[in-house]
Amino acid sequence: MKIFTASCLLAFASASSLAHADSTFNQGQSAILRQAGCYVVDYSFVEVQSLKEGYSRDERVYDTNSDKTTYELIVPIQKSPTEIRLQHVLFLKDLKTGEVKGLMKHHAEDWSYEPAHYFEFISPGLWAAQTGLGQGRWVRKTTNLDDGLRYQCEAAWSFDTFNPEWTCSNFAPIPGRETRDMGRKDYNTLDRKSRVIVYENSWVERQDNVKTIFASPTLRVPMLKPTHSRANPTGRPLWKFGKSTSPMLKLTPRRASSMECLVLRRCTQSKKSSGIVSRPSLL
Repeated sequence: MKIFTASCLLAFASASSLAHADSTFNQGQSAILRQAGCYVVDYSFVEVQSLKEGYSRDERVYDTNSDKTTYELIVPIQKSPTEIRLQHVLFLKDLKTGEVKGLMKHHAEDWSYEPAHYFEFISPGLWAAQTGLGQGRWVRKTTNLDDGLRYQCEAAWSFDTFNPEWTCSNFAPIPGRETRDMGRKDYNTLDRKSRVIVYENSWVERQDNVKTIFASPTLRVPMLKPTHSRANPTGRPLWKFGKSTSPMLKLTPRRASSMECLVLRRCTQSKKSSGIVSRPSLL
């Protein structure tokens, strides 16, 4: 009887553990999928504080909507039972004429649940595989425009409040927009801190970053803290993916124009989707 009881207790504990793991996975997956949809977006980056003596803060603001309206279609793609890609497709509209100026595949986010390993940035040109992730943790891999690795970070989703949150810190190379669009060559690495918050009908990502000069494994000179960055979807979804809850407008709601709908139809196989797609066209 004692052996039978112990076996029952062990089986109960194992079942409870599996149920908890399933619940953690399902909650995290739901929070990720709720970010899918089409939005008016704003990527805004500004330096707020100098940490290096003699450095003058760059007062320029990187703002994608300073002279145009920026839209992004975020497509969820099932890569495996425990991995989801959020593929961003970006298009621009002229502020004066309303003409759609361009359409391009933007970056992607690959969300993996408890992967066997991920790559951690060590120094410019050097990455190291990391293993031994704890239970319930998601790795987000952010890609460059060519699908190359931009940075990876791992953390668990928090459901302590009504709005799920994912907060993660990591070391990363200088962002491409800084060298490409801002002409920055005076630093080469970034200490990142990202916070993703999924609200009932919207979501936002806030970043507090420190620009650093990497000279050696033991010398990393901070220039600014924080470099406040924000990728903030502020637009009404022009359409939704099946039953997924997409962020909604905090400003004035409006319908998508016929041109916007045409662009969206070019982005995916159909205007309506059953949820996660396996292979959207043009991606």
